[in-house]
Amino acid sequence: MPIFLKIIIIVMFSMTTAYSRKTTFSNFTTAKRHMTAIYAKLDKKHHFTLYCKCSFSKKVVDHRSCGYIPKRAKTKKGGRNKRAYRLEWEHIVPAHAFGQSFDAWKNKENYKNCKQKSSRSCARQEEPEFRYMEADLYNLFPAIGEVNADRSNFSMAMISGERRDYGSCDVEINNRKIEPNETIRGDIARTYMYMNAAYPHRGIISNKNAELFEVWHRQDPVDRLEIERAKAIQEKQGNCNAFVLDCSNNKPISVSTGFPQPSP
Repeated sequence: MPIFLKIIIIVMFSMTTAYSRKTTFSNFTTAKRHMTAIYAKLDKKHHFTLYCKCSFSKKVVDHRSCGYIPKRAKTKKGGRNKRAYRLEWEHIVPAHAFGQSFDAWKNKENYKNCKQKSSRSCARQEEPEFRYMEADLYNLFPAIGEVNADRSNFSMAMISGERRDYGSCDVEINNRKIEPNETIRGDIARTYMYMNAAYPHRGIISNKNAELFEVWHRQDPVDRLEIERAKAIQEKQGNCNAFVLDCSNNKPISVSTGFPQPSP
């Protein structure tokens, strides 16, 4: 990781611990309900899925609004692929990415109440911080269920070529990597940096991706919609996202010097 980026992260965390870490609730189901309520109050300009920019109403995605074509119209059992039409709340930083840093995820066999549980369920049961991370609203974005499923826990990257597997949707998923379109790369980079600062020592960002996210942040700076979303989440969750707002005055951060250093 570049030295200047390490310094920014260290300074940011030391300055913003009081408001960067989520502390209000720790239930993923509740978090999804909160996000539904938040988006219901936001302007309709926000009512589009992250990767494909499809409009949605409640839990139903409108394919005609974005030229989306399901990659799989049918399930393996021959039924309709419902997730291709369903809105879901996706973790930008996958639960798998931070979950592996928890002992209950890695060694669930050592927990007597986790014998029959998945690693994720065990971590959710045994690790309070995992629950907070899983339910952090800043990390949740609306996505088409099929794309969410295909993204899985894959990391962000630049992928050669412009393959299209979902009609007009500009997203590539290949070789356990995902490349989002250029209009949302900054949003994604800042989400990773927020999670990395709010929950340190969880291995959220690799050295390679730290450099990539710095580039994405500069190329796609904070815009009005990102600011409105961050303010709405702050009102519900109680903490400020210092990678979108200057938390000293609740104004947008500047892209000119890379990732932000909030005022003390």
